[in-house]
Amino acid sequence: MAAEDSDVSLICARCGRPAALGPHGEGEHHEPSKGMGGTAEEPEQVALCRACHDAFHGKRFRLLINGDFVSTLSPTGMVQSERALVVKEDSPDPRYWSDEHLAVMIAQALERAADMIYVVGQCAYEWQRRYGYGDKWAEELAAFVREETGQTRGYSPRQLQYWAKEFPAFKDKPDDWKLLAGRIAHTIASDENPQEAMGLATVSLLAGKPRMAVVEELRERQGKEPPEKCTCAACGNVHNRKE
Repeated sequence: MAAEDSDVSLICARCGRPAALGPHGEGEHHEPSKGMGGTAEEPEQVALCRACHDAFHGKRFRLLINGDFVSTLSPTGMVQSERALVVKEDSPDPRYWSDEHLAVMIAQALERAADMIYVVGQCAYEWQRRYGYGDKWAEELAAFVREETGQTRGYSPRQLQYWAKEFPAFKDKPDDWKLLAGRIAHTIASDENPQEAMGLATVSLLAGKPRMAVVEELRERQGKEPPEKCTCAACGNVHNRKE
């Protein structure tokens, strides 16, 4: 939640809801835990909403003020959250941004990422058209990008193959590609009638179906068996085995 006039004292230092200002950072209320580097030398005022105010005086959490930031700690001293005491929307440090500014920045970044995927797919498709003989074109493209630009964190050859395959199906519908990105887009690109599959997938997503459920619908439409499950050696979770 954003505060008026960039004043975080108008929102709860613990949960971000509208709050009242009070001396909740004074004295023992913000006494630093050992080794945390906080300070209790200067009295401070910290805003809390009614629910968090009652929880504070019920000793369900503590407050730690350290410079521009206030942290909420569990009774045992474990940090639970941190918030800036002032909002600075023009700061390069996101810790000072309001909740609304964080949301806007996320949306803008995702939009740029979606536009980037379209350009990468377009270029990967063109590279495949030029050098698509054999199975190594994506590896050669990834290596060439690293060589020409010095970028060492490029896209994997597998991802380049995916986007090159998806581009012809979505080249005239970039907004649909943004909505249907990922496994759904790749499954649509494999369909005999991508435009029809795209329409069905869009309807399902807008109806609130989970993305993996939409993928399974598309695979069933194509007469494919459900993807085989496997246990990830890294995290121990069960995932669909990659094709």
